[in-house]
Amino acid sequence: HGSDGDDHGKHTQMAQAIADCEAVICGGMGQGAYLSLQRLNIRPLVTNLSDIEEVIKATINGTLADHPELVH
Repeated sequence: HGSDGDDHGKHTQMAQAIADCEAVICGGMGQGAYLSLQRLNIRPLVTNLSDIEEVIKATINGTLADHPELVH
């Protein structure tokens, strides 16, 4: 949940599994994880959509809205 150096190290370890991804789409995320993904050049996209089909369609259409205000 934090954003200090130790937490960034933990986030980096978790992000190794998705290191080849350009973006992560999620419904919410902690500030530390959000910042760590950005540092790793992985774009965090926080959506308010809950239906995966809507998320996929919006992503394909280029209309998926990013809601960084949902970062906690």
